[in-house]
Amino acid sequence: NYHFSSEAARTSFMANPLGFITPGTFPPVPPPRIIILGASFSGKTIPARRLMRRTRLFHMSFPERLRELAVLLGNEHGETIKAHLQDPLDNPLPPDVAVAVVQRLWAEEPFKSNGFVLEGFPRNEEEARVMTAAGLFPDVVVTLNMSVASALKRALPGKLAEFNKTRAAELKKRETKALIKEARLASHRRAWEEYRAVERERLKAEMGDEYESDGEEYEPPADDDEEEEETTLETEAEASDRLKEEITQAQEQFTDELNALKDV
Repeated sequence: NYHFSSEAARTSFMANPLGFITPGTFPPVPPPRIIILGASFSGKTIPARRLMRRTRLFHMSFPERLRELAVLLGNEHGETIKAHLQDPLDNPLPPDVAVAVVQRLWAEEPFKSNGFVLEGFPRNEEEARVMTAAGLFPDVVVTLNMSVASALKRALPGKLAEFNKTRAAELKKRETKALIKEARLASHRRAWEEYRAVERERLKAEMGDEYESDGEEYEPPADDDEEEEETTLETEAEASDRLKEEITQAQEQFTDELNALKDV
């Protein structure tokens, strides 16, 4: 709020506000630093890339940047990031490492002068607090809200397709293993029968009328190593129920984290 010494001073200012500003002293407009947050499959990348094309801002997807750093030689946080990507639950990414990944957007050129769109970061309250403590403040934060029903509609088909692909590969692997075992046993039996036929002829020649068949029957060989019991494969219906629950929980978790971020 602005306060004037008198009503006359206020009237004078309102009549010509530019007359009270020294020409050429306008501060430069800082480059925009925009953050887009949203749950998985909420569509963060679409507006981020549109902004990038229209404004020529740099675009960084935090998940994609993590995958790049995990394989980048000489990266000091590479092993930590790689372990996090392989098992996020058992290897959460330390907030200081997460902030170090995006800090260059504020500190280094050309991001510092041109501005950027950062997608998918911060992901939780702790990362946001470490981020602000480091002096990394965005100009705009865009949040994309999505209902559980929309999340299921967008995420479930792709996850089910991936499940079916993995399941088909496992079934093929088991089928191949069974065929190999069957062929090995058939070969072993043929060899045994050929050996027994030769052995019978030899004994007949040696013993003559005294020869009697011992009636030995074929027994398949015991496996050298006990085979691991194969687990029952999950059906598509069971996988669908499990995936629905996982997607719902992830959506609810993001909503809780987003509400916590608003308080930072």
